[in-house]
Amino acid sequence: MPYREAFFEKFRDYKFYSLFDLNQKMRAFLDAFNKRVMKDRDLSHEQRFELEKQNLASLPAIGFEIYESKDAKVHPDCCIQLQKSFYSVLFQYVGQVVRTRIKTDFIEIYNQDNLQIAVHRRATKIGEVVSNQKHFPESLLQVQSYDVQKALSQSKAVGPKTHELVKKLVEGDRPLRYLRRIQGLRRDTG
Repeated sequence: MPYREAFFEKFRDYKFYSLFDLNQKMRAFLDAFNKRVMKDRDLSHEQRFELEKQNLASLPAIGFEIYESKDAKVHPDCCIQLQKSFYSVLFQYVGQVVRTRIKTDFIEIYNQDNLQIAVHRRATKIGEVVSNQKHFPESLLQVQSYDVQKALSQSKAVGPKTHELVKKLVEGDRPLRYLRRIQGLRRDTG
């Protein structure tokens, strides 16, 4: 008979007037239960635990951290969006869906094979871009990307001032940095 059922069987007519009283009875019952020899073995639970104790591994130095897991698509600007902030991913993953682990202080990003491809500190404010420059292609490749070229051509259709602004935004050292804003500008005017 399992110890729970045995405990309730033994104390079913007993009235407990406090949690302390219940805990004391349960502790005494468990001590006696663990010292009793098991029927199918010539050992008590206590003796068996002592034998198996030597096989136990020690606990890890770092405690387990609970995290939230989400999928995210890598945008043409080499970033994913999580909780209203942006995190860079290697440009080779543009267009792919990646898995993320949102921890207390860090964001971990994994590819479809569950290999870690990026780790970033967690953004402290909404809209913050947390990036690693190594995740982006060379500036020349960024300017030549289909999305930047499309944004430039679409800005001409809106007007000369818009085209001038878009051209200025994509001339910097990282043209993809403003891609979402440019695309948003296009949506607002078109």
